[in-house]
Amino acid sequence: AVAYQEMSEIERTDFEISEAALVRDVIYCCQGIDGHHVRYSIKDDGYVVDQHVGVPASARELLRKLCELGWLFRRVRSVLSTHPVLPGPESVVSSTASMAKTGSVAQ
Repeated sequence: AVAYQEMSEIERTDFEISEAALVRDVIYCCQGIDGHHVRYSIKDDGYVVDQHVGVPASARELLRKLCELGWLFRRVRSVLSTHPVLPGPESVVSSTASMAKTGSVAQ
């Protein structure tokens, strides 16, 4: 019983917030918007659940994976804001090729 109590103090195993609130934050993150409990971390270069919120580690990892779409959205938006693309499929290909040649596309 003591070991379980120590483990629960180290790793939270209960949900302090509802799944609906977490799903809402994931939807925000997929649009590149910080949620109430899930926010973009420059240090981690991705979306993370606020450490002060009681969410089990497995759920935190699942949320991180779901929010990778938001991370990708932010990266694409960043590249497009620095290298605007002209309308039309030919210009998209030539613009992407020129960004790749100059090394401005993140690998």
